[in-house]
Amino acid sequence: MNPHGLLLLYKPAGVSSFKALAPIKRSLPRRYKLGHTGTLDPFADGLLIAVVGSYTKLADCSHRFLKRYTAEIRFGEQTDTLDPEGEPVRSCPVPALAAEDIEHAFRKFTGTIQQVPPAHSAVHINGRRAYALARAGQEFTIPSREVYIEQISLLHQRDDGITIDVVCGAGTYIRSLARDLALQLGTCGHLISLTRTAIGPFQVADAVAPEAFQGNSHAMTASLQSGEATYTRFTGRPVLQLRPEYAAPFSMGRPLQHEWFSREIPAGTDTVFGVFLPGNEFAGQIRIGDTGLMYDFVTLQRGTTCDSQ
Repeated sequence: MNPHGLLLLYKPAGVSSFKALAPIKRSLPRRYKLGHTGTLDPFADGLLIAVVGSYTKLADCSHRFLKRYTAEIRFGEQTDTLDPEGEPVRSCPVPALAAEDIEHAFRKFTGTIQQVPPAHSAVHINGRRAYALARAGQEFTIPSREVYIEQISLLHQRDDGITIDVVCGAGTYIRSLARDLALQLGTCGHLISLTRTAIGPFQVADAVAPEAFQGNSHAMTASLQSGEATYTRFTGRPVLQLRPEYAAPFSMGRPLQHEWFSREIPAGTDTVFGVFLPGNEFAGQIRIGDTGLMYDFVTLQRGTTCDSQ
């Protein structure tokens, strides 16, 4: 049976998110689908949710989650990338700051705000990535965009910087937040470390290091989160159980019938459901469309019956 589900990975600092997936990819069948729900910069570490098999089709569901970070900001110097991998471009004096000054600055960046992404980012500018333009030495302007920051908390204060805890929505750049906080406090600054500690209900404390999959054929089975509870936790969508005798017609995409499922399907246009076989095997996803029940996708192999699983 091919795996479908989530893997909670701990991405170490110093590698790209893509490279962190390499040991997992080697443990999967050739050309098997594997992705993740949100890139971490190479200098950053922390939680990376890998989506395996048909869960790659559900990756966008993670955008509804708030994300949590621990960020260390150094004052007095700004780099071109706003992180420790960039070149210094500005030096500034650092004023004496009381904790009250810092907490007051946090309030300016809490809630729905306008934020300008870093020049070295994946934002598109006239069809090209901003980081490609920046590396080529071209001048350009990135428009601000709306982001949401639920809270910022001060964890530690030093003479030359602070460590903060940030809870924010999708699309928020913590590098930009570091830049803007420093400016608000009368200096300049950049991130020197960043750890993603949570994505919605998923915690870095439950994550597995990528090297756990190297030469370990049982790591996938032991670490994969799947089943009805995981689907609902990740997508926020309800589930239906497919009656075993209808596994074959479902796998072949035959017109969906209400009697195929073990409970009555509630009415509601565009309601989406995960479909599972007895035994918690993911069968696919369907929705109620304008013309009735419709397939989103099917994960069962064509012709599957419960006897063949």
